[in-house]
Amino acid sequence: MTDKRSASSQLILKALLDAPNPLSLLPDAEVRRVLFDAGTWNARGVEVVMRAPVGGPGILADTNGLGLPAGERVTLRARRVILAAGSLGSPAILLRSKIPNDQIGRGAVVHASMPVLGEFDHTVDALSGTQASVFVDDFLISRGYALESMSAEPLYGAIMAMGPARFSFDMLTSYRHLGGFGVMLIDTPAPGNRVVLDAQGEPQVEYTLSDADKARFREGVAEAVRIMFRAGAKKVFVPTNEDILGPNTSGQLEPVVLTDSRQAGAVAKNLRFIPNRSIVTSAHLQATNKLGAGAADSVVSKDFKVWGTQGLYVVDGSVFPTSIGANPMQSIYTFAKIFADRQLP
Repeated sequence: MTDKRSASSQLILKALLDAPNPLSLLPDAEVRRVLFDAGTWNARGVEVVMRAPVGGPGILADTNGLGLPAGERVTLRARRVILAAGSLGSPAILLRSKIPNDQIGRGAVVHASMPVLGEFDHTVDALSGTQASVFVDDFLISRGYALESMSAEPLYGAIMAMGPARFSFDMLTSYRHLGGFGVMLIDTPAPGNRVVLDAQGEPQVEYTLSDADKARFREGVAEAVRIMFRAGAKKVFVPTNEDILGPNTSGQLEPVVLTDSRQAGAVAKNLRFIPNRSIVTSAHLQATNKLGAGAADSVVSKDFKVWGTQGLYVVDGSVFPTSIGANPMQSIYTFAKIFADRQLP
């Protein structure tokens, strides 16, 4: 049993069961683009492509009984189109729809994150009890990063093990003694960090950490290492095989295993976040369809309408102008409530 709740159980299911005004879902249908009246930017619906349903026990396929085969393109007509496909999906749909705004997808922030794992001499059992995330924001304003706990399966530990197979095996076998948390950077928007489309029209993220963001990030990772040792860890693992503790003369990439809190200084000095040598994850992709005062530097207006269009809105985490600085779920819920109250009487 768990006390955790989700949007599926608390919001979507209730909306589906709302007899006076039920929500309708079309599962396994991917929205590809917005459709407009000829010669205008007045939204009139969307084009979707049907996908093959996922099979398995307890999964209901084609709940509407439409019998549409995978790969078929379907047009759905609507008076208004509201995109809520997230900071990856919504800009991709707008880009495929050829909307003339070069701000679509620009200035992406990702809450760049790096986990720090500690090995303790007692049992931790990270997956026992109610799963939840807890963050510490003491450094959020002053240093631009937060520390956030996590509970992950053994596979996550193996992925974070930047070393040979034996090292990954040892990480897995010590799983019950591992505990960790991540450093979540409040990264700075830059026009070159953006969502674009590849040759097949699928979204991809182009992103590079700035030198200033790297400096704050490595400081946060070093502070996390100190905290982990202060908590009693005997070893601390940082997911990198960069030459943190000095030149590597072995001829092989070596994992970084710290055994003393004083080694945090080497992390603060030498960690460079080199691609394919350090694992940096994205906690929350945001700000790819920014809300602003005009089309010159944003994608949607204060009423969430896409600039230059009629009847087309975006209501999700892509509309944040910058990094929100914390987990964005509650803010997205709030945006959705404001939009629904004002635009959907």
